[in-house]
Amino acid sequence: MSVAPPSTENLLVIATRYHQAGQLEQAAAVYREALAQNPHCFDALHMLGVIAYQQGDLATARQLLEQALAGSGEVPDMLSNYALILSRAGPAPTLENCYRRLIAAAPEDADARYKLGNLLREQGDSHGAIACYRDAVALRPSFAEAYYNLGLTLADGGDWQEAAAHWQRCLGLRPDWAAAHNSLGHAHQQDGDYARAIQSYRAAIGFDENYPEAHYNLGNALRETHRLEAATACYRRAIALRPEYAEAWNNLGSTLKTQGRMGEALEAFRHALAVRPDFSMAHSNLIYSALFLPETTPATVLRQHREWNERHGECGDIAPPPFLNRRRRRPRIGFVSGDFRTHPVGHLVIRPLEALRRAGPAPSLRGRIKEALGLPWCEIICYANQWEEDDLTRRFMAAADAWRNVLGMDDAALAELIREDRVDILFDLTGHNARNRLPAFARKPAPIQISWAGYMATTGLDAMDYLITDDHETPASACADYAERLVRMPDAFICYDPPAYAPAVAPPPCLATGCITFGSFNILSKITPQVVAVWSEVLHRVSGSRLLLKTPALECSATRQRYTDQFRQHGIGEDRLLIEGRSPHAAHLARYEAVDIALDPFPFTGSTTTLEALWMGVPVLTWPGQTFPARHSLSTLANLGLHEWVARNPADYVERAAQRAADPAALAKLRAGLRQRMAASPLCDGPRFARALRRELEAMISRLP
Repeated sequence: MSVAPPSTENLLVIATRYHQAGQLEQAAAVYREALAQNPHCFDALHMLGVIAYQQGDLATARQLLEQALAGSGEVPDMLSNYALILSRAGPAPTLENCYRRLIAAAPEDADARYKLGNLLREQGDSHGAIACYRDAVALRPSFAEAYYNLGLTLADGGDWQEAAAHWQRCLGLRPDWAAAHNSLGHAHQQDGDYARAIQSYRAAIGFDENYPEAHYNLGNALRETHRLEAATACYRRAIALRPEYAEAWNNLGSTLKTQGRMGEALEAFRHALAVRPDFSMAHSNLIYSALFLPETTPATVLRQHREWNERHGECGDIAPPPFLNRRRRRPRIGFVSGDFRTHPVGHLVIRPLEALRRAGPAPSLRGRIKEALGLPWCEIICYANQWEEDDLTRRFMAAADAWRNVLGMDDAALAELIREDRVDILFDLTGHNARNRLPAFARKPAPIQISWAGYMATTGLDAMDYLITDDHETPASACADYAERLVRMPDAFICYDPPAYAPAVAPPPCLATGCITFGSFNILSKITPQVVAVWSEVLHRVSGSRLLLKTPALECSATRQRYTDQFRQHGIGEDRLLIEGRSPHAAHLARYEAVDIALDPFPFTGSTTTLEALWMGVPVLTWPGQTFPARHSLSTLANLGLHEWVARNPADYVERAAQRAADPAALAKLRAGLRQRMAASPLCDGPRFARALRRELEAMISRLP
């Protein structure tokens, strides 16, 4: 008696058992038997496609699923597996279409909406992704992953507040999710709430000790709150977990530099470049940091900056656009900076920029007629690479014809925007400092490109045409040490805008205390071991004198101790040092009431620090060197006629400090009139500077082919 063969349904049951047991070949054989028995058994086709996927045959898997779907219609399970295969072996549009078919077939499927959201986010469709994630969490309020990715997508668009709310919901569902704690910390940091940011990063590390990003982010938050020694430990831990972590190497270098540990900082920047040779910001940090070293010469500066250009500044044969304004009413001038705010650069350029649009007199009759009609000489566009906005920012906005916020825009896009704006003359106000956009300048988006105010050396770029300077910063013999053509202003290369909230000048404290207090409010990267040695000599020469050091990095106790130890090695006890950290700027300026004489560091001298000291009535003693940053204070003092405060060498520096300290009456007389002297000088005369700058810009235009 013959036995009837198993039905198609029974064959599917047998195949499923093999499949669930991991016996893929046996399962496939039975699925094929079912398919031979019933060519319309689309479930068998479907599962054969799944087995092909499990065996790595993606092309066959996709073909079988497409056949199954063509015969069976929109079956959710089939569409879900088809999407899984397409996620490995299909074009994104086909995958997106599959997810949308699945959502139509199964409107309650939260996973499908979540996965479509992920795909749209990868494609840059943040609005579509956000809608999908919102639908997913509405369908499944316990969907922690959807809350997390919704937060990420909102953060991508700058909505950190709502992102944080979703990450908090995520953590309510999964309190041990380290990545969510890390992301929440980043949101708190964006909001300026460093205490909660640090708490979140530490929570992330508590759940995952081997999480390099959390250690890195904790280091960033600690650095911002001036806990520098703890920050360096975090960066080192991140690097130990991921030796190729270029950002951690770079930020370790920046933190060591802030502490004045220049040799270690340079080594960290070199490591960052070694693991990522195209890391232009790390390379900028490396060459900028070298400017603080006593052994750095002008020739060394040029060579190092030209190396940056060779590695990061070559952008192919990008021709500069033509000068567009020969027949236009006025030239269009762009300024690129991350410091259109209460920042040294902001205070050094705002007055000339405010005056530039109406700077006169015009050299031509046509120009004079236009000015008589009240027409501005130029148009100004500011490209702001920043998120901050304060009173000084609003002055820049008011001075500009157009304001472009370019934070987050990549360098190629920024260069294209500048070209689209038809900018004729483009100023870089940053150089190789933080927030620089030199790779955009390397693409030559404007026919005339100028470095000014924000950097203390050549940029090294082939694409940078000019550098604004003065005779004191760069003597006539210095031309060969710059990649740019030097444009010397008749007075100083900057123009200072003193803050309106600066306190009144106080009498020299020595009149009340009977002893001289020297002071320096400069950053610690300028206060090298050689500077400590010379300042110690000054303190030894002037009996009973003290030294006030004030800068934010001295909030860090380990950093304070390191400098105390350096002075102790030269016989200066802690009782002769006054060490202070950060304070609000008005209070910072007020502390000059405790200083009789400001000591300028070397070879990197004070810039805004020198200007602030003088504005507060405190004379500055400087020793100029050969490089651009070694001559900042020289330029400032020369413009005030204070030549007697310029030393010839270290021995002369000590001698002049002792001589000035010995005459309190002369200090008091100088101090009483110093602010008025400065206010009346070219150092604060914005219209005068703007007129001179206009003449130079018109000369540049005349030299174009």
